[in-house]
Amino acid sequence: MILFWKKKLKSIGITNIIVLGYKLYNFYPEDFEYKIIEVVDIENEDILKYFIPIIIYYSNIKGKCFIHCQTGMSHSASFEFAIIMWCLPFCFT
Repeated sequence: MILFWKKKLKSIGITNIIVLGYKLYNFYPEDFEYKIIEVVDIENEDILKYFIPIIIYYSNIKGKCFIHCQTGMSHSASFEFAIIMWCLPFCFT
């Protein structure tokens, strides 16, 4: 299954992977550049302190980025929205 995802990610042009989780592995360091944030994927985890470092990292990526978390507590979606709100000229007031 892991090989399937490597091929799929490469086929859509992913060059970077942001990993949000604890003790997750970067399976293909020769194929993707990884940014690993060791955050516990639980509901009450304080993730705000990681937003700026991820936004800075993301703003320097030349290709496409895939963001994933560990247990589906929506941390990846939270980071994606933080990037969108920071990088795009939207007003959410």
